[in-house]
Amino acid sequence: MTDIKIGDRVRVVKDDPDYQPGNFVGRLGRVMETDSDSLPYRVELDDPSDTWADGAWWCEKVELVDEAPTNDAPAAPPADRAFFLRQARELLDGQTWTAYELMALADDLQGKVR
Repeated sequence: MTDIKIGDRVRVVKDDPDYQPGNFVGRLGRVMETDSDSLPYRVELDDPSDTWADGAWWCEKVELVDEAPTNDAPAAPPADRAFFLRQARELLDGQTWTAYELMALADDLQGKVR
């Protein structure tokens, strides 16, 4: 397992499950702070929309990425459908859901319009 540290480029895998869950999944940014609680990573996001005034968000799980942001193209979430289905399933954990609801949430996480 790779240790995430301050300054690392990361992709949000799981954000705050209690406040705007799923809204920041897939976004890229840089780790600003680490903590030992349930939301250990404070990430300054490349796309700060819907965040606090400083453009950062506390996240439960992140993964290292190699790419650096470019000024000519916005950072894009991963295009892999399975990634978004896994995220939707994680977000709905402990709840009763249908396959349609799971796929609809995956589409929402991916930014697709139904």
